[in-house]
Amino acid sequence: MPAINFPSPANPNDTYTLGGKTWKFNGNAWELQPLTAGYTGSIGYTGSKGDIGYTGSKGDTGFVGSKGDLGYTGSLGYTGSQGNIGYTGSQGDQGVIGYTGSQGNLGYTGSVGPANTGPAFSAYANNTLQTITSGSQQKVLFQTEEFDTNNNYANSTFTPTVAGYYQLNAQVRLDGISGTGEMMIVIRKNGSEYKRGTNQSGTQIASNFWAMQVSSLVYANGSTDYFEIYVQQGSGGNVTVTAVNSANITWFNGSMVRGA
Repeated sequence: MPAINFPSPANPNDTYTLGGKTWKFNGNAWELQPLTAGYTGSIGYTGSKGDIGYTGSKGDTGFVGSKGDLGYTGSLGYTGSQGNIGYTGSQGDQGVIGYTGSQGNLGYTGSVGPANTGPAFSAYANNTLQTITSGSQQKVLFQTEEFDTNNNYANSTFTPTVAGYYQLNAQVRLDGISGTGEMMIVIRKNGSEYKRGTNQSGTQIASNFWAMQVSSLVYANGSTDYFEIYVQQGSGGNVTVTAVNSANITWFNGSMVRGA
C-alpha cells in the first residue's frame, strides 16, 4: 500500500478519507475508524417502521379493538327490553285477567238470578163435574192447587204481582161425543181472548172424550193483568170436563221466565 500523506498540521478530531477508509486525528496520531460503524446505524430506520409504525397502531388499536368489542356486541341489550318488558308483562297478566272477571262473574250470572225468584203456580180440576154447553167459550175451573209460590192464584185465575214474562200452560179434557161445530182452548188476558191453542171442527172429533192444549209466553204488568183458561165445544149438546181429582188430566200452570 502506498504511503498516505496525512494533512499537516492537523487538529484533534480532524478526519481524512481515502479509498473508502477514514482516519481521525487524536491529537498525537491518525487512527483508522471502523468501516461498518456508520452504515450499520442506518438499520434503525427499518426497526422503527416495521415494529412501531404500521403493525402496532393498525393491528391492535385501530380497527380490531374498537369495532369488535365496542361496536356491535354491546347493542344486544335491545333484545332484553323488547322481550321481557314490552309484550309479556302488560298483555299476559293484566289484559286477560280483567276480561274474565267482568264477563264471567258480573255479566251473565247476576242477571239470570231474578227469574228464579218470580211467581209460579200449578192447579188441576177436582172431582166436581163441570158442564160446558155447546157453541161458546166458557171458563174452566181448576179448583185444587199444587203450589202457589207468591199467592197469585185464586178462583182459577192467575194474577201475577211481579211485572215480567210468564210461561203459561194448560190442558182440558172433555167427555162425550163431539158433533158438528168448532172446538178450541184459549188463554184469556183481562177477560179477552189472548192466545189460542188447539182449534178444530168436524162431525166426529172423538167417540168418547178429547183433550185440548195451549202453551204460550205472555207479559204481565205486575198489577192489573190476569189470566184464565176458556174452552169451546160444538157438539150441539152439553159435555163435562173430565174431573177425576187427578193432576195429570185437566190442569193449568205457569211460571215467571224473566223480569220486565
